[in-house]
Amino acid sequence: MARYLVESYMPNRVHGVERTRAVAESLARARGVRYVRAILVPEDETCFHVVEAASPAAVGAAASQASVPVERITEAVELSRRDLKEEP
Repeated sequence: MARYLVESYMPNRVHGVERTRAVAESLARARGVRYVRAILVPEDETCFHVVEAASPAAVGAAASQASVPVERITEAVELSRRDLKEEP
């Protein structure tokens, strides 16, 4: 399964965290995806949800099923510190 970034616009800064949590829970229950994490950027009123799925279409169907507003869905490659070369 590939990882995808689901970009959502969250226009209410005051309740951004609660709204992000609700959207995350909806996506986590949706069929066809495995929920990984969310990154909320309150200043930009944007939230990025990272999910795993078989295809972008599966992500879109899951988001639709969960009534999640989606601006775009893109494949994502995630790197962590352990993926970086160690300096001698």
